[in-house]
Amino acid sequence: MTLELDLVATLPVLAPLVAAVLVLLLDAAVPGRREPHLLVAGGGLLAGALGTWPGLGLVAGDARTAFCLPSGECLYTADRLTSVLQLTALLGGLVVLVLAWDDWRQPSGVGRTPVVAALVLGATAGAAAVPAAGDLGTLLVALELATLPTVALVVLADPRWTSGGRAGAVDGAVSLLTTSLVSFGLMALGAAFWVAATGTALLAVPTTDDTGLLAVAAVLLLAGLAFKVSAVPFHAWTPVTYARAPCP
Repeated sequence: MTLELDLVATLPVLAPLVAAVLVLLLDAAVPGRREPHLLVAGGGLLAGALGTWPGLGLVAGDARTAFCLPSGECLYTADRLTSVLQLTALLGGLVVLVLAWDDWRQPSGVGRTPVVAALVLGATAGAAAVPAAGDLGTLLVALELATLPTVALVVLADPRWTSGGRAGAVDGAVSLLTTSLVSFGLMALGAAFWVAATGTALLAVPTTDDTGLLAVAAVLLLAGLAFKVSAVPFHAWTPVTYARAPCP
């Protein structure tokens, strides 16, 4: 089985990921600097934002696709709405870099800059991949890519913190990590039921006679997603995590 690739269509996701790798390589080559890392990170986010431009002009029914199977189904599909959501995620990542500038101006922030920048880029790439996911596997990977770097951002230590601040950050990160694991478990179980009911992992209009199993799959998937987006009543982790996170 072969996949039809279109890397240009995946630029909103690919550009931040490549930038994250470049930031880490740059830190190994030029340690103790912050400006080059931030320029590379900002450039990656801007490149991803520019990559959404062709999708913004699509008409209803058209989409940019990648990783397409010989049967015609695609694992990555970006229509106009998807491009808008991707652009929002990428601009949000850029805003985080700008808001964190005061933190990086401090002497203690120099060593944290490449790590924070790479984590922000990874989380942004995951957020940009979520709306374009064409199958459950891609959706699960994208959600975890958006979530796990955020856990590290919450707990990332700052030498200026007091012991109470460190403990609070750990509590917030543990709360977020626990929620992430629970939500992933629910969605993975829901995905298994979805495949059992429909015979495919593709996120298309399902055709099945087993409506009961499909309903259970939908409930599990929605519950897992509700944990991720902090929807009521799955939002108990949010106050602890957001109040103690050191980054915007």
